[in-house]
Amino acid sequence: MTSTLAVLLQNDGSSAVGAVFSGMAMLFWLAVLVVVVIGGWKVFEKAGHPGWAILIPIYNLYILLQIAGRPWCSFST
Repeated sequence: MTSTLAVLLQNDGSSAVGAVFSGMAMLFWLAVLVVVVIGGWKVFEKAGHPGWAILIPIYNLYILLQIAGRPWCSFST
């Protein structure tokens, strides 16, 4: 059975380099995501809302609009 590293190095090594950089990019964006979630959690708690609300996609927008004092729907009649 061939190892994954051997398959990556089969060509000229550029696949291995690409795999390393894509892994590093994924870790970077995961770190950014963690920072955004922690920051949003703190904002929600300071505004008197539950921190877990940052994790629910549409609900967090609704709460953010409440915090900002903006209406959910601003259609004019």
